Amino acid sequence: IENIQMILSANATITSILDRALDLAKWESGEFSVDASPFVIGRLFKNIAAYAEAKGATVDGVASVEPSWYATADEHMLKQAATNLISNASKFSNGLPVRIMVSFEQTNQKEGVIVVTVSDEGRGMTTEQLTKVMVPFGQIRQAGEAHSGTGLGLPLTKAMIELGHKGTLTLASEGLGKGTTATMRVPVQWMPRYEEPHQDSDPLWWVKPHPGATADVLVVDDVKMNRMVTTFAARKLGLSVHEAVDGAQAVELLRRNTYSMVFMDRQMPGMNLSLIHISEPTR
Repeated sequence: IENIQMILSANATITSILDRALDLAKWESGEFSVDASPFVIGRLFKNIAAYAEAKGATVDGVASVEPSWYATADEHMLKQAATNLISNASKFSNGLPVRIMVSFEQTNQKEGVIVVTVSDEGRGMTTEQLTKVMVPFGQIRQAGEAHSGTGLGLPLTKAMIELGHKGTLTLASEGLGKGTTATMRVPVQWMPRYEEPHQDSDPLWWVKPHPGATADVLVVDDVKMNRMVTTFAARKLGLSVHEAVDGAQAVELLRRNTYSMVFMDRQMPGMNLSLIHISEPTR
């Protein structure tokens, strides 16, 4: 059983290393997507504070932002970056206090900077070590200390902040035994309040009908069931529908009518989609 547990543990470690290495490779190639969308700044700060307090750290600044303030960025990614920094500080604080400060600096009426500062009073780092830990696999350990982690946490956090959000991540320390301070600064678009996109009881409020349309939709499909499903959905929305069973019938209907939308099967007997030319965007 012990041997099996050792194998499983080793596999988990290798998987973690490979996953983080793959993430870094994606960042460097520009393939790692950032889901930027409006979110409540105060919610991000509260989530960071909850994680920090669970690690025994103290947090200041959560109440410094108005509850209605929104920023546009990848909220999940910023939370991950901040919690990575807190986790690192807790790991190397040697039991000494860890402090987190969160704030939002307004640059102007549309732009601002989210700032998270993580300070510990632990082992500290030399100038050389400060540079080393930002490099993949660049771990620093004291003599006799067991190997822990992958050495990819800080480089990945740096990528999230700097490549993902065009921000900055800085590390500072006055030397060994004098603690370390990590600061992430993320520029964002912000607004004092966020209005949801307009919606009302009409699910097609966003559609602008084509003037002079004979019917809203033309459905072209040689499979009867497909036509039934599409026409049922369209009529349930209050749309008028014409049907065609093949390309030739569709062409004839298009000659005599105007439609706002055409739903068409790509492959049909006699004449498929590639042979049908619609001369106008709405015909």
